[in-house]
Amino acid sequence: MKVLRPFIIFVALIALWQAIVGVTGAPHYILPSPGLVLKALTERSEILLGHGWVTLSEIILGLILGTLLGSISALTMGFFSPCPALVDAGYGCQPSDTGFCLGANFGIVARLRHGLKSRDGNADNLFSGDRSFF
Repeated sequence: MKVLRPFIIFVALIALWQAIVGVTGAPHYILPSPGLVLKALTERSEILLGHGWVTLSEIILGLILGTLLGSISALTMGFFSPCPALVDAGYGCQPSDTGFCLGANFGIVARLRHGLKSRDGNADNLFSGDRSFF
């Protein structure tokens, strides 16, 4: 049943898609039928795979750069605390910090900074010669 149910739902959705195309009479360039999509996938697979790899690499690069930028920003804020009200109290920031509030990496910065601020005090001794925390 674990395999059968998803298969039945998939087939039903494809049938619904085909029925909607038939009932509405939408042009193929607006709403193609499942058969036309399958035909395009098989006939133009090289082009689609090429564009798919470009898109996937852009997604991965964006994720890496966003995480890196957010981590660097959080570490910088941890050392210099340019706007403690912004990160500690949410969105209460000065007008000069509005650009930062609207930044795409705010979530990464806020969570990483919070994690760094709330670490265990014994973590400072973790790599020192003093093993008194055991």
